[in-house]
Amino acid sequence: MTDSEVTRFFMTVEEAVGLVLQSATQGTGGEIFVLDMGQSVKILDVARQMIALSGLREGTDIDIEFIGLQPGEKLYEEVQHLSEVLQSTNHPRVLRFVAPEDKLLDMEALCKDIKAAMDGSDAQTIKRAIQKYVPEYTPSEG
Repeated sequence: MTDSEVTRFFMTVEEAVGLVLQSATQGTGGEIFVLDMGQSVKILDVARQMIALSGLREGTDIDIEFIGLQPGEKLYEEVQHLSEVLQSTNHPRVLRFVAPEDKLLDMEALCKDIKAAMDGSDAQTIKRAIQKYVPEYTPSEG
């Protein structure tokens, strides 16, 4: 395990299928839909439950080792960015992201800049090109 404080959101297969179906019936094109998954869950708690459900005992039959966060990995997931607004839909657990017009990406310019960066085959140049259009993107070193 990377860190004892890592948390993630989870949904069941049925919830994922429901989200896809709701998105398909409500979408008009270009929207992003998200499921209200409640609170995030500590991965350590999930690991401990899996050990117990397997009939094993942590520390006796199996150990949990912490190896530290890996490059690009976060302690917690963010379902929405501070600049994004969630809007309700006709389903109580399905929400839609609403982006202000001035925050919409210029995909043509983005693709042109990234293609130009890729022609140079320099990873840092590509990462800077992405960060120009997605300021919240934090590239890893290397």
